[in-house]
This record gives sequence, C-alpha cells and structure tokens, in this order.
Amino acid sequence: MTWTKQRLEEMDAALASIETKASELEADARGKATHLNAELKKRGGDFEAEVKAHLKAGEAALQASKTQLEKQWASFDAELKTYVETVGKDIDQKRTTFADIAAAQAKAWGEAIEKLQSAAAEVGAEIGQKSTRRLRNCRPIRPRPRRASRN
Repeated sequence: MTWTKQRLEEMDAALASIETKASELEADARGKATHLNAELKKRGGDFEAEVKAHLKAGEAALQASKTQLEKQWASFDAELKTYVETVGKDIDQKRTTFADIAAAQAKAWGEAIEKLQSAAAEVGAEIGQKSTRRLRNCRPIRPRPRRASRN
C-alpha cells in the first residue's frame, strides 16, 4: 500500500511540474511536450484506476496485483524519461521536475516514518502496561531469617 501511494504521489508531482514548465518551452518543443504530457497523464490515470479497483477488492488483491502495477509504473517512468530527454533539454526543467518528485518521495517517507514511530510508541505503551500489571501481581520478596552463628 505504501509503495502504491508513493508512486501515485510521484506521478502527480511529475505531471504538475511538467504542466507548469510546458508554457515556458519554445513552440516546436511545446507540441512534443503536449503529446508526451497527454501520454503521461493517460499512463498515470491507468495506474490510478487500477489501484482504485484493487483497493475496492481489498489490500490482498492490491498485493497480488503488485507485479502488474510495477509494470505500469515502469512504463510511466520510461515515458517520463522520454519526456525529459526529448522536451526537457533545459537543465532547469529537469531539475524542477526531479526536485518535485524528490519532494513527493520525502513527504511519503516522512509519513511512513511517522506511522512507524506511532506504531512503536503504541507497542511500547502496551509493553509498559503489561509489565506494570505483572509487577503488581508479584509477591514481594521477603528476606530469609538469619541462622544463629555457631561460635
């Protein structure tokens, strides 16, 4: 599920970046950009539709279809590389697009870390409660009486 969410966020970030920069391109490059952007949107839409369909079927179905989703992601990623190589000759375009993708990845990783920290805190609290209960149920240790010395 996390992998899927990360890919969707990366796709959204890439498309948003491309749309923002497309108006700055020269006329001949703009035509190519428009065509490639439409293809990227289609691939991204197909990926998202597939994810939504599998989410309705449940997480197990999503896991079972991960191979197909990975193929769709690879196709989107290849198309994005084609876009960058064909239209994104401008270094600023490349930098902006990949900076936006990196920001989306960082956000997704941050959310994953927060979830892990939250889960760890819950487990720690649960373990602490169990330990406290066990300690309350223990009988105190009483010292043994000393034997009289034989001197």
